[in-house]
Amino acid sequence: MSSPVRASGAGDASLDDGLGKVNERNLLALQRGWATTLLTGLDRAIEFAGTTPLTEVVAQTWCTLAREHERLRRVLDANIERSSQLRNATDLEYRMLALAAGLADLDDDMRLTVQVGQRFHDSILFGDSPHPVVPTPQSEMA
Repeated sequence: MSSPVRASGAGDASLDDGLGKVNERNLLALQRGWATTLLTGLDRAIEFAGTTPLTEVVAQTWCTLAREHERLRRVLDANIERSSQLRNATDLEYRMLALAAGLADLDDDMRLTVQVGQRFHDSILFGDSPHPVVPTPQSEMA
């Protein structure tokens, strides 16, 4: 049986989404859902990117989807440090980001690709990207 994992993180005790505690299996299902949403969004965005740099297209797509799925991202982000299975599943997301942004190739070592993708992901989250994820006025009031 999977151990329960909290759905809210430090500083986010107000996350009242009816989840309370989420087990490992549910976290992995949520991550798969997020990865599918991200892959679909990236595919569509890259197809119509034109001459826009892929790094910008990927960052903008990730940010847009993260805002549209804010509650999902909050649950995943709040549990990433508590769940080794979720961290492993998230490595595939990092790899997807690196490949989609053109920062790595399929031939590259998977661990290196994951590291590159994680650095790219972190640059999006922490404002080193032209499209950082910042709280919207509506989410600040939630």
